[in-house]
Amino acid sequence: MQLREQHDFASEQSLDLAPVNRKAYSNGESAARSSATTTSRFGGAGAKAAKTTDKPKSKAALKIEELEQECTRKDEAFAHQKQAFEQEKDTLKAENEQLATTCTELKSDVDQKQAAIVELRETVDDLQGKQSSLLQELDGLRSHLSHATSTIEQQTSEIKDLHDKVAALEACVKEHEQQAIVDEAERRRLHNMVQELKGNVRVFCRVRPFLSGEDASADEQPVACLDGKTNTLASCACSANVFSSIKLTVHPSAMVLCSWQVFDRDSTQAQVFEEIEQLVQSSMDGYNVCVFAYGQTGSGKTYTMLGGDDEGSRGMIPRAVEQLFQRQAELAAKGWEYTFKASMLEIYNEEPRDLLATPGSATKPVISWTAPVSNLSEFAVTVPDDVHELLQRAETNRRTAKTAMNARSSRSHSVFRLQIAGENKAAGEVCNATLNLIDLAGSERIKVSKVQGKEEKEAKYINKSLTTLKRVFTKLSQKDGHVPFRDSKLTMLLKDSMCNNSKCLMFVNVAPTAASASETKNSLRFAAEANKCHLGTARANSGTSSK
Repeated sequence: MQLREQHDFASEQSLDLAPVNRKAYSNGESAARSSATTTSRFGGAGAKAAKTTDKPKSKAALKIEELEQECTRKDEAFAHQKQAFEQEKDTLKAENEQLATTCTELKSDVDQKQAAIVELRETVDDLQGKQSSLLQELDGLRSHLSHATSTIEQQTSEIKDLHDKVAALEACVKEHEQQAIVDEAERRRLHNMVQELKGNVRVFCRVRPFLSGEDASADEQPVACLDGKTNTLASCACSANVFSSIKLTVHPSAMVLCSWQVFDRDSTQAQVFEEIEQLVQSSMDGYNVCVFAYGQTGSGKTYTMLGGDDEGSRGMIPRAVEQLFQRQAELAAKGWEYTFKASMLEIYNEEPRDLLATPGSATKPVISWTAPVSNLSEFAVTVPDDVHELLQRAETNRRTAKTAMNARSSRSHSVFRLQIAGENKAAGEVCNATLNLIDLAGSERIKVSKVQGKEEKEAKYINKSLTTLKRVFTKLSQKDGHVPFRDSKLTMLLKDSMCNNSKCLMFVNVAPTAASASETKNSLRFAAEANKCHLGTARANSGTSSK
């Protein structure tokens, strides 16, 4: 716009000056022609006169000269103006080209804008369609929100009611938990009362079945189980296979020895364990418990305690361990937390030996009067398989030898110890106990076992410790003030399991053959002596926990 205004102003000036320039130009041409005429007319005379003398110029000449000078100035001004006009023309031409380019660009921009407008209109149409769809969806969501709000209000009301019910149920649960603690304490009291009535020292007799190669004919069966009511021979087909008496029929003076219970040849491991599982429960209640198998070599002691690998032949030790872990899970619901630590040792020639020690270990267990055993490897066990692995390791390390009574006779007393610790934080109670499960070495006499040399020495140590065990039972049954616990490592180890706060059970294992009748008689006499023993009222190792 500014360039256009400048162009118009320059045009106006050129138009204003045009008449003057044309007039000046016309006057200039007239003066030139007049001068030329004068020169030609008076040329000759003038020349002559100039040559002869200089005459003063006339007014006309001066006027002509003045006009010529004016014409020259006008010509120069015209030339300058023409040059200015040419420059202005070039400038206007460049501006015009620039404006044309700008116009082209603007037209292109207008086309783009129009295309964008079309596209935007399409977008607007699309967005309006989406908006319509979203509005419909919004209406649906509002309806859903309204329904959800109504549902939430209803559920909030229901939740409040449920909270009230939960609070009531929690109060009821707490009340039942408190009652469960009271009931558990009462169960323990009644359970212990029943065990007290049965006796804190109990003796069970178990007759093993005939082995391959042994005569099982009726005439050669020196051991018979008697019915406790009729005192007559009982049928071995009895489903319970549990009797109250045992009779030696081949001995010169037939003898009947009464025991707490007698398990005949057909009794199973499960039936035998049923009679000791209550004692295993007592160990979780805080009572020291000792279960050991006594009898001659080959009478079934190790089978009774350890058993075989299949499910039905598992012995007392693996069954007791499984019961402990089962009860641990059950009592957890009543607030009790239990931990178990297992160890195993043998007493060989009056020397304790750690059956679970690391090979090459120089540390040896010590049995003393003040502490049952020290320097003994202990392993925390959390599942029955942990104990099974330990038993396999210990069985590999146990001392055995061949005798006339058994091809693989145990030459040491094997003791499996389980330390039990329980705590009920809610009730503020704790309990601790030791469960000893013992497989004693064979009790046969040297002249019967026919051992010599090293095995003879082993047999002497075995018989000495078993004799001491018998004397301990005798002194306890006689209420003697001096009980010879110190006379052997075995009785010193079992001291805590044969005192007032303990429960003790002895399996007397006997063989059914006539060849074993003499050893069976000695074993039954030992059982009769032990059965007379009474340890008094057992006391649990329990107390209150520090919270």
